[in-house]
Amino acid sequence: MPKVSPKRLLLVDSFGVLYQQFHAVKYPMSTRSGIPTAGLFGYCRLLMNSLEYLAPTHVACVLEGGGHSNHRLKLLSKYKSTRSEPVEDLRSQFQFMIPVADALGISSIKKTNYEADDVIAALAKIAIQSEGFESVVVLSNDKDLLQLVCGETQEPDTIAPKRNPEPYIRICKPKLISIRNFSEESIGPSEVRKSLGITPEQVVDYLSLVGDSSDNIPGVPSIGPARAKKLLNEYQNLDKMFSVANDPESKFVLSAKLRQAIIDHEETALLNRKLIRLADDINLDEELQLLEAEDLTSNILGNAEETTDIISSEVGERALLSSLRCGRGRTKPDAENIMTSMIEEFEFNTLLPAVERIMGVADAKGWYAR
Repeated sequence: MPKVSPKRLLLVDSFGVLYQQFHAVKYPMSTRSGIPTAGLFGYCRLLMNSLEYLAPTHVACVLEGGGHSNHRLKLLSKYKSTRSEPVEDLRSQFQFMIPVADALGISSIKKTNYEADDVIAALAKIAIQSEGFESVVVLSNDKDLLQLVCGETQEPDTIAPKRNPEPYIRICKPKLISIRNFSEESIGPSEVRKSLGITPEQVVDYLSLVGDSSDNIPGVPSIGPARAKKLLNEYQNLDKMFSVANDPESKFVLSAKLRQAIIDHEETALLNRKLIRLADDINLDEELQLLEAEDLTSNILGNAEETTDIISSEVGERALLSSLRCGRGRTKPDAENIMTSMIEEFEFNTLLPAVERIMGVADAKGWYAR
């Protein structure tokens, strides 16, 4: 019998990753014609590292669907209304996300009137529940996606099996250190419990109580993270909590004043739950079949030097050693920033011709993300 590799799906929160990389890359970058590319450079570098270190069998870059999240705006007209427009240098790079992913052999997916998080949730659910995937990895900083986390990976102090004992979904932050040290840096159920004091199944109710200022979702007054954790540890979910709070014969875990505040804002919390819970019932069965990963870096880099191991190269070593000298008033953080910029500059000069080729093809085809 031929050996069958376990199926792993990698889902990339494309706009979130590009935004994060735009602000993280320290070296000012642009093409020879002046088009800013720092975000695209970081985006491309993270995709390449993800394909190398996470070794997915299937990959998708997921984008916002265009239009609006209709079902959420019907519930809350001011949903996300406080978000400012991205700066022009960042916005001008959005149009090249699909061509960059395509050059790496990665499909891009979006659904009109659905947010990227909803598509990610639907694809992850289909992969684990219906398509026999062993694992799903989501590359994102979005805390809403913690509600998807499930299944523990094998403990490090045991003999690792050939296959994980149960399917799992884990979140990986869009940083090189997180990708390259996935088993230690990724977020699973135990990490959610450690950081928030709740289970992944309680994340939606937790955010419904504390609110989410980035999405303009108001929380319950006087209920912050500590009290939300206490309530969910005591009552497990919002339904049981409100059942006890509204029963005058039942003892409540918080003070009478806070109990009344919770009763007064029951409608707000339950509305928040509808806004925060991801729509994982989108029909994406056909899209999942199109996501097999291709052999990537040869598509774009040709014979260029491997960028993922740049620190071990001669130039990388010189940059590293010279920049970590902290004398003459230079602090260690300053040295680390200079080192990062020097390495990024070398990597960028390696990737620049390839990035410009991609942008040229995209311009010729009129093929942009909208």
